[in-house]
Amino acid sequence: MLKWAFFVIFATILGIGVYLYFYLGGYKEVAIQETQYAHLNLVYREHNGPYHQIGPVIEMVEKWAKRVGHKCDRTFGEYLDDPAKVEEGRLRSFGGCVVDQEITE
Repeated sequence: MLKWAFFVIFATILGIGVYLYFYLGGYKEVAIQETQYAHLNLVYREHNGPYHQIGPVIEMVEKWAKRVGHKCDRTFGEYLDDPAKVEEGRLRSFGGCVVDQEITE
């Protein structure tokens, strides 16, 4: 009975391992590719403080962009510091959006 239980556990672990190997592509070679992305026009504002409080900064940039006549369909946040190493009040980030054309102001 003990041998049977050991065999079932071993077969289950082996089966899961084989499944994950193929599912995650363990048999494939690593392919490194370099790509070029299109030029992006970014409108952003600097934010200092907790990362979870960047929402109002992004909303402010969206409102400004719409007020001056630009679509602001894609928003972003760029987080510069590691929150595990920098105290919450000193975290630096940028919040903004991608606009459809260059802004000259």
